[in-house]
Amino acid sequence: MRKKYLIYTFGIAFIILMLLSSCSNNNNVTQTEFLNSSENTSQSVNNEPTEKETAYTPLLQLGSDLTSFNIEIEGDIYHLPAPISAFLDNGWEITGKTVDTIEANDYKTSAVSITKNNKTLSDIDLNNYSNEVKPVEQCFVYGITAKKYTFWGESDDIAVILPDGVTIGTSENEVTEKYKSLLDNGELKTRIDNNDYILYEYVGIYNHTIQIYINKETKLVYNIMIQNLEN
Repeated sequence: MRKKYLIYTFGIAFIILMLLSSCSNNNNVTQTEFLNSSENTSQSVNNEPTEKETAYTPLLQLGSDLTSFNIEIEGDIYHLPAPISAFLDNGWEITGKTVDTIEANDYKTSAVSITKNNKTLSDIDLNNYSNEVKPVEQCFVYGITAKKYTFWGESDDIAVILPDGVTIGTSENEVTEKYKSLLDNGELKTRIDNNDYILYEYVGIYNHTIQIYINKETKLVYNIMIQNLEN
């Protein structure tokens, strides 16, 4: 009788051990699946260059058409929007970020700052034209602002030049002479602020804008903003 009891007890214990082992295996599988899922999520950013990026061709001439959205920066010519990789290839480095990635078909203003030879452009607007999340290094520069002065004082002396040679320090008379045809046909409009500046502005489609700010006292350009958020 005692022998039968021992066999019965051993059988029950064996069944319990088997059940516990099964639960442990299931937990391990669940944990593995969770880890794999987490890894997949963290790898959802696509770092491959897009077709639009590889198709971009650097410009050789700035030209004289303000509405071309060509711009010369420190001796190199770009057509906006331009892949930020084109700037990096010309010696610029990303030295500040407000975001690391940009969602598919989305854009961010003042997304990064770039620096070259200790000179910094701090307001670089980026667009991700692809259908996947991209790091900022794989996005396009669609907007640039060059300023004579910033919140901290006089800015770095960066050569940012619009078509036909308008840049920081250009006189208002030169601006009106160079862009006379745009002023005459109404494409380039003038707005006067009562206190600080005169604004010459070209506005096309949404976020398709060029603004030239002129100091009312000195009659010189002190701020240039260019944005071209084309598809």
